[in-house]
Amino acid sequence: MVPDTYRFTDEIGIMKYVCKELWTSMFSKQIDNLRTNNSGIFVLQDNNFKILSQISDDPNSATTLYYVSFICGMLKGVVSNLGYPNTVTFDIKSTPCCKFQINMSSALVKSSK
Repeated sequence: MVPDTYRFTDEIGIMKYVCKELWTSMFSKQIDNLRTNNSGIFVLQDNNFKILSQISDDPNSATTLYYVSFICGMLKGVVSNLGYPNTVTFDIKSTPCCKFQINMSSALVKSSK
């Protein structure tokens, strides 16, 4: 059992973990940019997302959408398992750049009703 002292105490701590540790273990690099509005919405930007650079130049292809949706599910699961209900969406304007939006504020409102 992991002692309570290792638990994350806030949303920004979880996002730093996701951007540095998790992303590095999954894609061998840190996320390029993390932004927040300080109200539970975080935008993670990967300027050279390896999955997109290897599968398709078309950001709307079914294959691209399946793979990126899978990563959204992984992010949602990681953040949820660390104690923060959330929703995750993505935006691809041009490959291989991809932005993931993690919204903790709307998920908390929905889950508390």
